[in-house]
Amino acid sequence: MSIVLKISKPTYDVLTTGNANLAFSSELATHSIYNIVQTSIANSDISTTITHSLDYVPKVWIFIKLNDGTNDYLTRIPSDVLNEYDYYITSTTIVISRYYNGGTDNFYAIIFTRSPNP
Repeated sequence: MSIVLKISKPTYDVLTTGNANLAFSSELATHSIYNIVQTSIANSDISTTITHSLDYVPKVWIFIKLNDGTNDYLTRIPSDVLNEYDYYITSTTIVISRYYNGGTDNFYAIIFTRSPNP
């Protein structure tokens, strides 16, 4: 038995939606994952930097960890709902920023590679 990882697009139930409404599925062709990095922007900071050193601009997905009052969940940024966050990618770094100060925001960065075997 193999494990399948799926991430649905916003407002779609990952357990019932079709492939067209998935942001990611390990069953579908994609780039290999180079690294998954957890980071945060704390208190009065407005950005955080992740160093990847791949020497090219990789494909990257950034997710923010939120809580609906009962459960933690992840949503991909930028999004229509959360337009207060943004990020940019260079050949050596990823910078995640927010447009306000205060609180701590936790992020996950999925960094993809061109290589089939990272």
